[in-house]
Amino acid sequence: MKKINLALIVLCTLLFSVQSQAGMTLGGMEQSIPNPDAQPNSKAFGKSLDEWVKAHLRWLEAGQEPDVRVKNVAFLPIMGESPFDVEMEPGTALVLPIALWLGFEGDPVLDPSDFYGEVLVDGQPVAEPNEDYYVGPTIVDPPLFDVVIFYQGLAVVIKPLTPGSHTIHLISSIGDDDSFNNTWNIHVTPPGKKVQ
Repeated sequence: MKKINLALIVLCTLLFSVQSQAGMTLGGMEQSIPNPDAQPNSKAFGKSLDEWVKAHLRWLEAGQEPDVRVKNVAFLPIMGESPFDVEMEPGTALVLPIALWLGFEGDPVLDPSDFYGEVLVDGQPVAEPNEDYYVGPTIVDPPLFDVVIFYQGLAVVIKPLTPGSHTIHLISSIGDDDSFNNTWNIHVTPPGKKVQ
């Protein structure tokens, strides 16, 4: 059975073809710089990083329903054209798979060193070093999309951004073959306010 790589671009083909929360600021940085991320071994916003990845994949499987939130956490879209424009209320954390391998029965488990990702929030790197943001391999039951039985890779939970406009940029790869390059324009606006 052929492999599915979700260096996240390959998931597009599949779908269209067939700890406590870590510190709120980076050491020494001003709070006005968007907070980077919650550590993977924590229970950031009520779930482990692995549980957030599984929730994000189930959201994709359901068709990326807009405005789905789990408490104050939202899933960033990965299907469609980049750059993505996303509006959200203040206090919303973001789940972003960086580079994921989706495996069928009989597919190999990859080495954690096969995954690479660079995530920038307003130009500031997050999810570094990569090995700290590795999850899996994790069995999924029932299978995702009826065929994917496990996943592994890199992901991050980005803590709530300050009100205003922000940019998230992602470059990632699995091994030497697959790459993913996307940008999200994030607009954090209070309820009832319009993006300016």
